[in-house]
Amino acid sequence: MNKGLSQSPSSRAGRVNTFADFGTDSKSSKQTLWDAISYQSSARSALQLALKNPVHAYLLLGPRGVGKEEIAKIFAVSLLCESDGCATCENCTLGLKGKHPDLVVVERIGNAISVGQAREVSAFSMGHPRIARKLVVVLTDFELVDEAAPALLKTVEEPPGETVFIILAEAVTPKLVTIASRCVEIRFNRLSNEEIITLLESEGIDGEKARRAVSVSQGRIDFAKRAIEDEAFVRLFELFRSAPLEVRSNGSSITSYSRRLIDSIDQALEGLVSKQEEEVKNNDELAKIGHSQVSKSDITQRHKREQRRERTELLQSGLASMAGYYGELLAQNVDSIDTGGTRAKIIDAVRAVELIDATTSFLDRNPNEAMLIEALLTRLSGLYT
Repeated sequence: MNKGLSQSPSSRAGRVNTFADFGTDSKSSKQTLWDAISYQSSARSALQLALKNPVHAYLLLGPRGVGKEEIAKIFAVSLLCESDGCATCENCTLGLKGKHPDLVVVERIGNAISVGQAREVSAFSMGHPRIARKLVVVLTDFELVDEAAPALLKTVEEPPGETVFIILAEAVTPKLVTIASRCVEIRFNRLSNEEIITLLESEGIDGEKARRAVSVSQGRIDFAKRAIEDEAFVRLFELFRSAPLEVRSNGSSITSYSRRLIDSIDQALEGLVSKQEEEVKNNDELAKIGHSQVSKSDITQRHKREQRRERTELLQSGLASMAGYYGELLAQNVDSIDTGGTRAKIIDAVRAVELIDATTSFLDRNPNEAMLIEALLTRLSGLYT
């Protein structure tokens, strides 16, 4: 294997990584790897069927946090296994531990997978499996692919017969279109409340906690699990959902409530910041003994990007929770549309959702968050609802 393709967990921010720290924990007492997955039945079935005669590339498409990363991990390890994911053989054991020589996971260092990483991937994919039946390459966050797209296109299009690419993306962007056309597309959707509750209860979460968690999950497993442990995360959703009623009916100051919403995001970010501080500390200790392969500058820049992404996602999710308030108003009043007051409520609820959607669309432009939220609440406070 070429230098740089296999790294220890301590150098996770490096160039191309194994499955260590990728996806969620796959520990299971079930008979096969696939028995641990009780959700995304359509995607799961399609990938299990693909194991019988795998093609060169698969595009796993859908939002984060809905099981896409976990199923990608199981699919990748199953491709190595002679029994399609038995969970007990050497290939499965090494794959799950992130120590298999025929499996690599490529994670972006900067804003996207780099040209240098793409060249390493191409070189690796041209080899032959050492101990497994396939070479497997997993490319993450591929909706962000930029200059590396042309460098990867030919490799993904015409890899050796023993190499399989698994590409994860949230959406097909313009630069991903050509590569996507060379892949078998597997769609992942947000999960139903029932699926998430079943999953949580199977992991020992009691029914009441599971139901509270699912109320803020927005169809995402990771949100539901975070809600179990992180009260600040749940509070964020509660504050956003309560915002329309607070600023209109309860007389709360729009400026002060906007500040509360921004503060709730700051508090929900504290867990990520703590983990990042711990990573910096560990890297500093490794650097002292000459074992760190990552510069402090690279870590700092990556942490800034992670915080920006997390912050934007929390804002988007909070606004989605606010839109849910108006969605319920619509559902409650749709059967009484013939009355004048009800008709006005329905019209204004639709307007409110449109305003929230427009505000959400501005988040990619790195706006002043407090001003953006305050402007939204001002407009919402003038509506009939």
